[in-house]
Amino acid sequence: MATTAHDHEALARQAEVAELHPTAEPKHLLAPLATRIVLRSLEAVHGDRELAIVGESFLTAVVDGGRVLFYAGCDPVWKAASIDVSRIAGVENTVNDVGSGEFLPHLRLTGRLTTGSLYDLDFEVLHVKDGELRRDLHIDDELTWWVEATEQ
Repeated sequence: MATTAHDHEALARQAEVAELHPTAEPKHLLAPLATRIVLRSLEAVHGDRELAIVGESFLTAVVDGGRVLFYAGCDPVWKAASIDVSRIAGVENTVNDVGSGEFLPHLRLTGRLTTGSLYDLDFEVLHVKDGELRRDLHIDDELTWWVEATEQ
């Protein structure tokens, strides 16, 4: 899970994202390998910097200006991916194996490509408590927030 370095980076990224999007609520997410691969392919079309396959799992997301924006890194942050909310076809809760037989709830955003094909992005939901990133084991409130934030 998160290390002290991840905690410091998440807090710095949250502050930077808040400056970029002062009216949006930053959300901390952990992107598993499959999700990072999909996010890389989405941004490859736009020619932006690609999310690393190894590392760069910790992201901060905001919904602002009709887009879901995913940021990585810090000092400075960089946009890892963006998805127009009109392309979000669904938001739901799913459970995934995070290793060693441990199953945790994940936020699933289902997106729609311009071809009409669907893809899933599964994220562990995190929050900051006492300066540390922690896993959210009960994500119902987060799920409701994402549904409302991506509605059109």
